[in-house]
Amino acid sequence: MKKIIWTLWILISGFLNAQNTAVFEAARTNDLKTIENFVKEGKDINVLNSSGYSLLTLSVYNNNYDVAAYLISQKANLDIQDSSGNSALMGACFKGYSALAELLLINKASADLVNNNNANALFFAATFGQVKCVEILLKYSINTHQIDIFGKTALDYAVNQENEAIIFLLK
Repeated sequence: MKKIIWTLWILISGFLNAQNTAVFEAARTNDLKTIENFVKEGKDINVLNSSGYSLLTLSVYNNNYDVAAYLISQKANLDIQDSSGNSALMGACFKGYSALAELLLINKASADLVNNNNANALFFAATFGQVKCVEILLKYSINTHQIDIFGKTALDYAVNQENEAIIFLLK
């Protein structure tokens, strides 16, 4: 009897993991129809994949505005963090997806959320030279004085990168 139950559990788990894999692939590839069906079935839109990423984070990281906007309209958790403490906003700022950064902030994503290194989204934008994202974050009053675990601010990283435009914005 235990063997039958265990076998059924393995089959069900495999089926559920396959479904979840499909929805995460849909978030990565901007497959809005699959995401909409997932929501219509009453599934949890804040589910995390085996790497700890949410559907929203994956859609933002892959610059999939339509899926991200839909997930936000369905009340996805805007501040969900992965195992490193990174959020969708941090991903948008790292990649320079300013339209997605603004979409998240308009919908009340926390600009001052920090990751495991005590860095907020401004650190990502400053470090990777994303001027437009820096401008947007400043518009939403991000904490420019945040200090990470290394004792540095976003301005310190902009100086290190010799990015005059961002240095000017942050001074």
